[in-house]
Amino acid sequence: MQSSHSSRWPVVWFFLSALVVIYECGFVLLRPHTLPGGKFHDFFTPYDEYIKIDKGYGNIKDEFVWAGTWMNIIEVLLQFLTILLILRRSSKAVLIGFLVSALTFWKTLLYVIQFTELCNGSHRLRHVDTSTAITLFIIPNAIWLVFPSIMMIYFGSKLFTALDNTRRVKKD
Repeated sequence: MQSSHSSRWPVVWFFLSALVVIYECGFVLLRPHTLPGGKFHDFFTPYDEYIKIDKGYGNIKDEFVWAGTWMNIIEVLLQFLTILLILRRSSKAVLIGFLVSALTFWKTLLYVIQFTELCNGSHRLRHVDTSTAITLFIIPNAIWLVFPSIMMIYFGSKLFTALDNTRRVKKD
């Protein structure tokens, strides 16, 4: 993978995304200490509002939140691996970058779908006013759907190009 301006923005996205996800993992894995009244709460006060929207994050026994967090750890490891491979100009960065982007997209979609009628979950947001739902639920989750989609297109086009080039070489 050649080092160019086009390969810098995936590095920026994966790095910033990893920082946010590490913060979230810390919040979940250190519960109850990160919840209001806990010894690490001061560092995690942004979650005070979020746990009012998604009550699962405030419930230390919520299996879905735990499962998502373990998936987040794998996601972060793959993001850092992709960054390393991009910086080393390895062609493997394309496949791993596509993989982690797809993982992030589908994990986020699964998370969001549980709040919809598709899963009989629309009641999970009814207690939240529209403005709060938009700023603390819809926009953040949209970011984790849009950017991984862009990454899948970016890395997917590189994968298809490589496959096409391989076919051309075999024909010659």
